[in-house]
Amino acid sequence: MKKTDLETRKNLKTRTKMIHAGRQPADQYGFVNTPIYRGSTVLAPNYQALFDHSMPFTYGRFGSPTTQALETAWSELAGAAGTVLVPSGLAAISLALMSVLSAGDHLLVTDSAYRPTRTFCDRYLRRMGVETTYFDPMIGANITALLKPNTRAIMLESPGSQSFEMQDIPTIAAAVKPNGICVIMDNTWATIWLSRPGPNISPAILIFYSVLCRPIHAITQNCARLLKPSACALDPKMSIWHCADCAQWNCAYVNPKNKHLILLIG
Repeated sequence: MKKTDLETRKNLKTRTKMIHAGRQPADQYGFVNTPIYRGSTVLAPNYQALFDHSMPFTYGRFGSPTTQALETAWSELAGAAGTVLVPSGLAAISLALMSVLSAGDHLLVTDSAYRPTRTFCDRYLRRMGVETTYFDPMIGANITALLKPNTRAIMLESPGSQSFEMQDIPTIAAAVKPNGICVIMDNTWATIWLSRPGPNISPAILIFYSVLCRPIHAITQNCARLLKPSACALDPKMSIWHCADCAQWNCAYVNPKNKHLILLIG
């Protein structure tokens, strides 16, 4: 039983990576999967450790070894710098948007976006003072014509939920990169298996959302719909922990039992 590091796992083939992702049996006395950690209060060895935030876990809602295992697994599979788990697809979308937008910013969103994404932009972001412009998903490099001095991010979705156009993601990303605009992509339909934007799209946040149905029915009726949404940062320079802070303090919590079941099924 040998403990492997993330750098070693990068070279593994996809199927092999799926077996090992997020798992460190050496830390679990040989058990393959990280167990379910339930609880809220975490005891600190001393006052200093609590005061300087040197503990890996400080409160149940802020994460546990179970949370860490699933986030690590998803980051490995997605090739991401970090992952934050949230309980719904819209939570992942809104979390990614709020992590990079502030009052006075301008946002570009594909016209074929998931309908709740548009609702969030038109109602909540507008109230925050963020302007949203919707663009033709087939716009390609002409996206530069819509850029403003305060354009902070661009929201892509390929294929789009409404009309399923396939966007030219590399071209759009390359066009906005000189302006330092963050590319946020809802990758729900294509998933990481069919669409990998690649390292040249930076800074970037990817959003994934999966609903696992049949495999869960055999385990427990309470998990007939097990949600696995996440927001991943592809670039280590993109502070994914901005997303984490929002998730922790705004009730974006995923049940540890669900996390564990995903690890077992995955």
